[in-house]
Amino acid sequence: MAEKIVRAEADEGPGAGKIKVITIGKGLRQINYKISITLPLRKIMKSYSQAVGIPLQCLSFKLGGREIDKDTTPCELDMTENDVIYVEDLRASSTKNPSQDKQD
Repeated sequence: MAEKIVRAEADEGPGAGKIKVITIGKGLRQINYKISITLPLRKIMKSYSQAVGIPLQCLSFKLGGREIDKDTTPCELDMTENDVIYVEDLRASSTKNPSQDKQD
């Protein structure tokens, strides 16, 4: 799998750092971002959506099993270098057969 690194820029105050954030989706490609810790995560969500060709409203972004609000920043989530954001295609889960969930 080819690794792609995207740099997302924002106005940074003194001392604002940057971290590498990894986005991974099941069946989708991995994209790495180098972002400011004060940049709202909607920037990388939108970039990921465009890169994989899936509308943003059809994707769910999770960190540590919790859905991420688009206006949250890495700083607010205490994210560190190489944290992984998992991306789920909501269209795939909405077409899932309910009987599959009941199998033991």
